[in-house]
Amino acid sequence: SQILQENPPPKYYLSKTACLGILWRARERGKPLPLRLEQALKVQAVCARSYAFNQLMASRFRAYGAHVDDSVSSQVYNNVAENEDSILAVKETYGLVAAYGGSVITAYYFSTSCGHTASIGEVWEGSGTLPYLTGYLQNEEKEEVDFSSEEEFREFILADTVDTYDRDFSWYRWSVELPYEQLVKQLKKATGLFSVTGVEVTGRGKSGIALEVSVTGNTGEDGKGTQKTERIRYQTAIRTAFAPGTAVLVRGDGSEVKNMSMLPSAFVVLDEIREDGKLKALRLYGGGYGHGTGMSQNGVKKMTEAGKNFEEIIAHYYTGTELIFLY
Repeated sequence: SQILQENPPPKYYLSKTACLGILWRARERGKPLPLRLEQALKVQAVCARSYAFNQLMASRFRAYGAHVDDSVSSQVYNNVAENEDSILAVKETYGLVAAYGGSVITAYYFSTSCGHTASIGEVWEGSGTLPYLTGYLQNEEKEEVDFSSEEEFREFILADTVDTYDRDFSWYRWSVELPYEQLVKQLKKATGLFSVTGVEVTGRGKSGIALEVSVTGNTGEDGKGTQKTERIRYQTAIRTAFAPGTAVLVRGDGSEVKNMSMLPSAFVVLDEIREDGKLKALRLYGGGYGHGTGMSQNGVKKMTEAGKNFEEIIAHYYTGTELIFLY
């Protein structure tokens, strides 16, 4: 094995701690992890370390004596107990981070893509551009496709004929119908409107993610106000405003999910349901779970099954990056 050579190539260098971890596994488990699981855990370890390093440097939560919190503000970090497999992945990638231009990247990741990832500027307003967080079609070729057209993205979501890494997972496609009463209640909080007469996506990114949803309605109770159009911008606000709540969301495999406080993603198309011209409900068809920029964790699973190693996977999701030792 190259990692046991006296002078191994830098690409294959493992620290003393990592080598001890390999021996520890052999002794304690008696057999190795399945290769695909081992590679997936290494990907997660490197990305989490890269993300955590930048959070430590930013020290956003210094007033609380912390570097991350347990919300979506910090990749939904949770205080979950360690296990021997995750510990081993950390040891085997000891000090390894992803970098771009010599600087450690902010390695955003999420659950499942809709088949196309988003550029960071499409996800959070004012975040600018980062070359390593650019959206691509999620297949071997990483094709550049423009889904900013409503027609093109609608066909991509509804026809579901494009083969991508995430296609076999339940969150790849989903749908939910919001009845009018629920819709009005939620959109009043988001827009201040007392009634809703129309809803449409009025801005999409190149990835297909909804950048802006326009809501038309009345500014007063019982129709005493004036007609006005308000705009809900970017994925966090859109996902919150159109949260499924008590409505039943149906995933691609037919399974049902209830009581969601946010839409799974903002990769969504909208259909108004009307009776005698009046809006009665809104049906949403979408894909993926999470903000959509960076690495899809389920996509990683599929790539490891195809024989990709952790270095290849990180290079796929974070364009132009390299792996370096931070310590």
